[in-house]
Amino acid sequence: MQLSRAQVKPLRGVFDTVAKSWNSLTRIKKGTFYRFSRMWHAYLSAAAFIVLIFFSFSGILLNHPEWFNSGKTETAAPVTVNLSLETLEETLAGDFPGPALARIIENEARVIGAFKAADISNFDVTLRYTGVKGDTLVFIDRETGLAEIEVEPASLTSIIHNLHRGKEAGAVWKAIIDISAIIILAMSLVGFVLFLSLRLRLATSMKVIGGSVVGLGLIIWLLTP
Repeated sequence: MQLSRAQVKPLRGVFDTVAKSWNSLTRIKKGTFYRFSRMWHAYLSAAAFIVLIFFSFSGILLNHPEWFNSGKTETAAPVTVNLSLETLEETLAGDFPGPALARIIENEARVIGAFKAADISNFDVTLRYTGVKGDTLVFIDRETGLAEIEVEPASLTSIIHNLHRGKEAGAVWKAIIDISAIIILAMSLVGFVLFLSLRLRLATSMKVIGGSVVGLGLIIWLLTP
């Protein structure tokens, strides 16, 4: 069945109206999408601002340790504590003697770091604490109950190094590193979307992206040992 021109003309008008409405809706959706992208890029940038500064600065310290004094500060004079022989032996006879004895030492004297390990022999006990801010060694004589505590604070440079790497920094700081990485990644992806929205410069943008990827790959392949 063929339609006459009079019948086709109204249908063509309907199709044109639908097409124009769809194009307008598409433009609105794109505009809204890019507007929200710019907004989120601003928020993510604000959240990542301090983190980027810290990890950039600490990265320079890691890459050029000779520029700064990365050694630890001098060890403080040892502190001695007298432990009850009865308490000492009861603790060592328990299921987890190392952590239990470490808690006793922490209640008796100042230590730096978190409990790491314990070496227990028939004559003495050695406790090790490690952390971003320094280390502590505890030597306990099982015959006398005398505990000698050596605290070694870390220098500011060493603290920054360990925070950058997450070394001995604890679960909270490692979680902060993960969250920071996710925020920076999200900010980069949103920025990438906004970068591609520049229609008049899209070809140039793609060339820059491709050149950066190829250049980085060549540097890694050819100029790293």
